[in-house]
Amino acid sequence: MPTTSIRIDHELERRLEKLAELTGRPKTWYIRRALESYLRQEEWLTEAIQEGVRAADEGRFASDEDVRASFAKWGVDV
Repeated sequence: MPTTSIRIDHELERRLEKLAELTGRPKTWYIRRALESYLRQEEWLTEAIQEGVRAADEGRFASDEDVRASFAKWGVDV
């Protein structure tokens, strides 16, 4: 498994160390889970943005009526 090094501030290290001690899990377990969660979210967001840009490039936009109907569902008059 590859190794990557990061620098973190003292407060973040203290919190990580405390959590690891309280649970008996290694710090690397928390770091890996946090990174996996963050990357999953960022990958989803990036793909959604790219899809929106592709749709816009193709001229696929919501009509004024579609936008009004969507807002109306939430009681917002636009």
